[in-house]
Amino acid sequence: MPSNAKLKPGNLKDPEVAELFSLKDPEQRYEDLREIGHGAFGAVFYALDKDTHETVAIKKMNFSGKQSMDKWNDIIREVRFLKSIRHPNIVCYKASFLKEQSCWLVMEYCVGSTADILKVYKKPFLEVEIAAICLQTLYGVAHLHGLKRIHRDIKAGNILLTESGVVKLADLGSASLSSPAQTFVGSPYWMAPEVILAQDSGIYDERADIWSFGITCIELAEMRPPLLDMNAYSAMYHIAQNDPPTLQFNSTEEADAAVWSESFRSFVDQCLRKDPAQRLSTSACLKHPFVVGERPQNVIFDLINRMKEAVKEQDQSQYGKLRKLVCLEESNDNERLSETRSVEANVEDAINGDECHKQSRQRLSDQQVKDEINTLRRSKFSTLRTTKIIAKEVQDYQAENNLYEQMCGYKRLRQQHHKELRQLEDRCTFEAEACRLKLDREYEQVYQNCQREMSKVKSQVQIELERKLRENDDELRKSRKSKQSHLKNDLKSYVACQKKEYKFNKERCKTDLKEKGLSRVNYESALKTVKTKLSEIKERTEHKYMAEQNLMLEKDLKELQRQQLMRHHSLENQLTNNELNIRARQIETQHALLIKHHEVARDQELSHFHAIEQLKQRHLEVQHELELNSQTDFNKRALEQKTKEHALQSKQQPRELKGKEAIIRKQFRQAVKIQTRQFKAYQAQMLQMAPREEHKELLNRLKEEQNRKIASLADQYESTIETMVTEQTIKLDSQQEEDLRQLTEKLDRELSMLTEYQDKQKTDLNAQVERERVQLQDRINLRLAVLKQKMNEEKVQFERTRERQLSQLHARQSHALEPTISEHQQRRTSVEREGPVEQSSSSQFSTPRQSVSSSSAQTVEQSNHSDNTNLDRNGSLKLHNAKRNSSTNL
Repeated sequence: MPSNAKLKPGNLKDPEVAELFSLKDPEQRYEDLREIGHGAFGAVFYALDKDTHETVAIKKMNFSGKQSMDKWNDIIREVRFLKSIRHPNIVCYKASFLKEQSCWLVMEYCVGSTADILKVYKKPFLEVEIAAICLQTLYGVAHLHGLKRIHRDIKAGNILLTESGVVKLADLGSASLSSPAQTFVGSPYWMAPEVILAQDSGIYDERADIWSFGITCIELAEMRPPLLDMNAYSAMYHIAQNDPPTLQFNSTEEADAAVWSESFRSFVDQCLRKDPAQRLSTSACLKHPFVVGERPQNVIFDLINRMKEAVKEQDQSQYGKLRKLVCLEESNDNERLSETRSVEANVEDAINGDECHKQSRQRLSDQQVKDEINTLRRSKFSTLRTTKIIAKEVQDYQAENNLYEQMCGYKRLRQQHHKELRQLEDRCTFEAEACRLKLDREYEQVYQNCQREMSKVKSQVQIELERKLRENDDELRKSRKSKQSHLKNDLKSYVACQKKEYKFNKERCKTDLKEKGLSRVNYESALKTVKTKLSEIKERTEHKYMAEQNLMLEKDLKELQRQQLMRHHSLENQLTNNELNIRARQIETQHALLIKHHEVARDQELSHFHAIEQLKQRHLEVQHELELNSQTDFNKRALEQKTKEHALQSKQQPRELKGKEAIIRKQFRQAVKIQTRQFKAYQAQMLQMAPREEHKELLNRLKEEQNRKIASLADQYESTIETMVTEQTIKLDSQQEEDLRQLTEKLDRELSMLTEYQDKQKTDLNAQVERERVQLQDRINLRLAVLKQKMNEEKVQFERTRERQLSQLHARQSHALEPTISEHQQRRTSVEREGPVEQSSSSQFSTPRQSVSSSSAQTVEQSNHSDNTNLDRNGSLKLHNAKRNSSTNL
C-alpha cells in the first residue's frame, strides 16, 4: 500500500486508513478482560461488551519497536481483510480501536481451537469429528477462494470453535489479497512446497491452502504435524525436496479404530500432491466422500462439551495437586509451617488492611460495587484452554529462542529479498525503457535530419532545375532574337543583292532587246514582259529565301532545344544520382546507428542480468547463512537440552537409588523379622525337647547361629545394594550415551540434509542463471539477426527503387527525345528532297545567292558551335515533371 508507506505507524491522515479504526477508548466499552492466549503478535483477551452484552475476543497488537512499519501495514491489511469478509464459517469482525501504540481488534468470541482440544484431550480426533470440522472449514476456505484470496496459514490452531458447535476460520493476517501470490508467508510445518519455493520458482495460487489443509488433517489425526521434531528450516527443505507425507496408522488403543478409512486416506493423499495442478480444488474437496459422508449432527457440539468437562477436571486436578503439595510440605516441616503461618498472617493482615482500605473506598462509591456485581453476574466466560496452556504460551513467548520470532525474522528476510529483487527488476525495466526512449529519440532525430536533408536536397534540385530552365529559356530567347536579327540582315543583303541582280538583268535585257531592233511597242511589251518575269523571279526567290531562313531558324532552334534537353537530361541524371547517393549514405548512417543502439541495449541487458544474478547469489548466500546459523543454534540447544536432561537424571539418581535402597532395606528388615520369628519358634521347640541343663549352652549355640544367619543376610543386603547401584549407574550411563548418540546422529543427518539441499539450491540457481543467460544471448542474437535482415531488405529495396527510378528516368528522357529526333530526321529528308529544285530554280542567279547563303550558313554554324560549347560546359540536371512537360512543349 504505497499511500500508507509514507506515513508513520498509527498515523490516520489517510482517509482510507482512518475509516478502519476508532479513536474512542475501548476500556470504557469493554469489561471483564481475561487473557486467553498469547503470541508474538500480541495477546488475546476475553471481554464483555457493555453496549451489546455480548462476549467478544480482543486481539491486542502492538506496532512499536522494531519493524514497526511492517507491523502497522500487517494490521491495516488484516483489519481491511476482516472488514470485507462476512461468512458464517469465518470469524466475525466487530470493531477496531487505536490506543497509544496498540491496536484493539475486536472479533466474535470462540471458546477455543482444535489445537487446544489436542493439548487438553491428549488424544487424536475421531474420524467423524475430523470430517465434520473439515466440512465447515472448507466452506470458509471456499468463500475466500471464490473472492480470489488465499489464507496461507491454515492449521489446527487457526480453526476455532464456538460454544454452539460452529467452526470458524481465523487468523487472516497472513492472507493474500490476490491470487496468485509470490510472497513467503505461512507456518513452516504446514507450508506448501510452492510457497517455500515462491521466491525461486515463481507464483502460487489458492491450492497452497489445500496442502495446508491436508497437513491439518494429519495434525488432527496424529496430534502433531509431520516433521515437527525437526528444525523449521530443515523441515521446510524436507517438504520442498522429498515426497509428501502420508497418513499413518491410528495411534489410539481402541480396537475399533485401529486404522483410518480408505476415504480419509484418499482425501489426505489427494490434498498433499506435490504438483499443485494435481491437488483437489476447494469445490472437489467439498464433494469428496470423506467430507460429505453421513455422520451424527451434534458431533462438534458434543466434542465441545466433553472438552469443557476435561478442562474443568484438569484445572481441578492441578488445584488438587497444589493443595496436596502444600499439605505435604506442611506435614514435613513444622518450623517452616510456623514461619509460613506467620508470613500468611502478615499477608492476611496486609490483605485485610487492603480490603479494609478498599471497602472504605468502595463505601464511598456504591455504584462501582453494583457494577462489579453486575459484571460477575453477566460473565459468560468459557474456554477450552486450561490455565496451564495459557501460562505455557506466555512462557514460550517470553523464551529467548521463540520459533515464531525466528520464523518471522526468516519471513521478513525472504520478503525483503523478494522486495529488493522486485525493486531491482523494476529499476532495470525503468532504465531499459528510458534507454529505449532515448535511443528512439536519437534515431528519430537522425531520421528527421535525414528527412530534412532530403527535403533540402530536393528543393535544391528543384531550384537548380528551375534556374537551368530559366537559363535555357533565356538562351533560347536570346538565340532566337540573335538569329532573327542575323537573318533579317541577311535578308536585307539578299534583297539588295536581288535588286542589283534585277537591275543588272533588266539592263542586260534592255540591251538585248535594243540590239534586236524591236519596235517601240514591241520593245516596251517585251521589256514589260521581262520585267514581269524578273519581278516574279525576284519575288519567288525572296520568298523562297525567307522560307529557307525560317526553316533554318526553326531547325537551329529545334537543335538548340534538343541540345538544351540533352543537357537538361544530363543534369537531371547527375542530380538524381547525387540524391540517390545521399539517400544511400543516409541509410548507411541509420544502419550504423541501429547497430550502435543494438550494442548499447545488449550491454545494458547484460549488465542488468549480471546485477540481478549477483543479487540472487547474495540473497541465497545470506539465506543459507541464516539457515545454517539457525540449524547450528538448534543443534546446540538440542544438545544443551539433552545435557540438562542427563544432568537432571544424574542429579535425581541418588534419590532414586535411595528409594530403591529403602525398598531393599525394607525387604531386609522383613527378612530379619521373619528370621527372628522363625528363630524364636525354633528356639522354643529346641528348648522344649532339650534337658534344662543344656538350655544355656543350646541358647548360646542358637544365638551364634542366629548371628551368623543375620550376618549372612547383612552381607547379602550390602551386596544387593552395591549390585543395584552399579547396575543403575551403568544403565543410566549407557542410556544417556545412547540418547546422546541418537540425538547427535539425528542432528547431523538434519544438518547434512540442509547442506545438501542448499548445495542443490546453489546448483539449481547456477543452472537457472546459465539457462537464462543462454536465453538472453539467444534473444540478443535473434534480435541482431532480425535487425540485419531488415537492414539487408532495406538495402535491397533501396537498390531496386534506385534501379526503377533510373530506368523510369531514362525511359522518360528517351520518350522526351523521340519527337526531336523524328523532326530532325524529317527535316533532313525534306531538305534532301528540295535541294535539286532550289538549285534548278536559281540556276540563273546562282552567284549572288550562293554567296549570301554561304555567309548565312557560316553564321548559323558558328552559332551552333557556340551553343555546343555552352552545352559541354554545363552538367546534367534532373528536371521536375512539370518542367519536363514545359520543355517538351517548347
